[in-house]
Amino acid sequence: MISSSQKKIILFSKNTIKKKNYSHNIFSYFAIFQNNPGTCLLKTIIDKKRYLDLMTSYFKHVYGIKNTRLNFSNYINKKNKYKNIIVSWAFKDNFKSNGVYHDKYLKKDSSKTKSTIWFLIYMDEKLPEKVDNNIILVHRKNNFFSGLIFFFNYFFFCLKKYFIGVNFFKKFNVYSAFSNQVIEIYKKNVDLENIKFFFITYEGQIFQKDLIKYNKNYNPDIENIAYDHSAPPPMPLNLIYDNFSPDILYITGSAQEKFYRKHLLWPKKKIKLTKSLRFQNEKKINYINKMFLPFELYSEKKYLENLFYLFKQKKLNLKDYQIKKHPLKLKDKKHINFVNKINEINHAPQNKKIKEVSSIFFGQTTAIIIALEFGVNCYHICTNPVFDSYSATLWPDIKVHQINNNIFKYELKKRKTFINFSSKKKISNLC
Repeated sequence: MISSSQKKIILFSKNTIKKKNYSHNIFSYFAIFQNNPGTCLLKTIIDKKRYLDLMTSYFKHVYGIKNTRLNFSNYINKKNKYKNIIVSWAFKDNFKSNGVYHDKYLKKDSSKTKSTIWFLIYMDEKLPEKVDNNIILVHRKNNFFSGLIFFFNYFFFCLKKYFIGVNFFKKFNVYSAFSNQVIEIYKKNVDLENIKFFFITYEGQIFQKDLIKYNKNYNPDIENIAYDHSAPPPMPLNLIYDNFSPDILYITGSAQEKFYRKHLLWPKKKIKLTKSLRFQNEKKINYINKMFLPFELYSEKKYLENLFYLFKQKKLNLKDYQIKKHPLKLKDKKHINFVNKINEINHAPQNKKIKEVSSIFFGQTTAIIIALEFGVNCYHICTNPVFDSYSATLWPDIKVHQINNNIFKYELKKRKTFINFSSKKKISNLC
């Protein structure tokens, strides 16, 4: 049964974090939306044959160290005395021509937070031409030779610090290499002496916990506040509470609060509900009769077989759905080819029209929750149901109907239990 397997995985994850009391390594970062070593380790609980996948994933995350060489650009006005820090993600199109940064998660502009330092993890290659004077950009330094040199330097750093032991393998990887550099940049460029509030768009990543750990060690008076900006996946195990979780975590729904307290070890006083900061202007039309493709296409064959089964079983017509590629995969050849394959399978004539407001989702995705909040019925095609699908046992606010081994239909019992959509006038001033 799916829910019993999910409970088993949650119990293992909680016990791992409790034992170590600090989720700080690649084998205890349980982000099930990524195929990382932590997720692969969890999969071995269900299927012992997955140990090969675990080893493969680990070596990929070792090889990837050469691509994590970081640089930074400090635009801070040193004359200012800053009271707050916000850590978030940035892309080039988040910057206006005058250098003002607009945060898509918090819906805030850097120009309106002059007493705040924006410490941004920059995701694009080309830097913006103009940047506001309260911003630090952390960005990748993409160069093959410098990346290779960094790889070996980091290898000898880990070798010297941990020798060849358990801790060496926990630290010699992409996540730790990235985190170490972020912390060094943070130490050199941020003066915590006058800082009162540290605010982060939170995903439970290793570097985020390291930042909170550094804050607590350097200045215990800083209040570390986090915002869970995403709708929850089936098992948000990356957010299990430990010693270096934020002091306060803002979430957007009562369903999350119940889950986090019951399954993720969060004390009641550490969680606060707020209206959604990120999903202020979402529209129902964007989630009606759409077919959402995932970031990773793990098993195209299984996706297509089950999609064809769904079309026949429910007498759905492909023409009634708009196929939506993942925003970061719009020009990806693999995704383009997959769309072409979808268009080829719906060759049988369909006479029955869709009578319900519905959309179809593939694989690991949290967009399902947003669609459900708009009253849209959701069909979910999974390659690994234990990790991909929502169960009514863990999420009692969702009605779950299993169509076959890999297809599920969801309905929401009550609106605003996961995401309380907001307007600018109603939004809480968290940061």
